[in-house]
Amino acid sequence: MDLGFDGYALGGWPIDRQGALLTEMLAFVADLLPADRPRYAMGIGKPENVVACARMGYDLFDCVIPTRDARHHHVFRFTAQSPEAIDLGRPDFYEKLNLVNGRFARDGAPISEHCDCACCRSYSRAYLRHLFQVKDLLGPRLCTIHNLRFYTTLMKRIRRNRQD
Repeated sequence: MDLGFDGYALGGWPIDRQGALLTEMLAFVADLLPADRPRYAMGIGKPENVVACARMGYDLFDCVIPTRDARHHHVFRFTAQSPEAIDLGRPDFYEKLNLVNGRFARDGAPISEHCDCACCRSYSRAYLRHLFQVKDLLGPRLCTIHNLRFYTTLMKRIRRNRQD
């Protein structure tokens, strides 16, 4: 169904009360929209939901998750041993760390050894945990930098999968 717009958006956070993606509805709408125009899924932000919607043909996403989670000491990291090995077909392609967890108190590793963001190149999980413990705003800022890099890498990987 082409109404002549430059692009199309589906909004309103298409998630049910249990937090599950409304896959059937999103797929139904995606099939109605022209494939040669940008398709924007508003409010989609969990990494697995971004991947699912990209497979349906959506191109653009927005959500508060990367920044909100960073403010609440949560960071995302890929579980693969290298960026080239990220397999978006696996349900466990990423994990979410809670940096105020006590296990990070003496952890000298970066959030991700494979991440090239300014946070991972310079700061340890222990230091980030300390920043949250003392309520220093540098903690949320550094975690935001990391989470946004995680999502940039995720989108690059999705784009690469589309080209293959």
